[in-house]
Amino acid sequence: MTITSRLIGTPTAHGTLTAALLFTSITATTPATVTITLRTSQADGVEATVPPTRLALGYHAFARLTQGRFGAETVTELHIDPQAPDADELDALDDDLRDHAVTVSALVPSGRGFVLLPGEGVDGCDVWALCDIAD
Repeated sequence: MTITSRLIGTPTAHGTLTAALLFTSITATTPATVTITLRTSQADGVEATVPPTRLALGYHAFARLTQGRFGAETVTELHIDPQAPDADELDALDDDLRDHAVTVSALVPSGRGFVLLPGEGVDGCDVWALCDIAD
């Protein structure tokens, strides 16, 4: 983050300056990648880097949105397999998750969430995976 301020001064009769803040700008920098550590049953502890714009959901948001499918249990990974017998239901759930998703960079402060990993699941399907998230 960069903070830029410009001060202007006016000399007084006593030779001192009075200053006034004229302009302040704050520029936030977005990292080129975000580091995630998978916390799934199949890949616990595996690290990867993803773009900061990758879709993600906080843990509790994911649990709330998937509650109808899994009940009180929160899974660590959800494969959106188009070949699954319940592919239509999975596709509708995936649409709902994507509609409520934020970017993975927005979840860095919380440190954990579900990240969408396109094409990384079973047979190349998309998967939502529980991850630790760091910048």
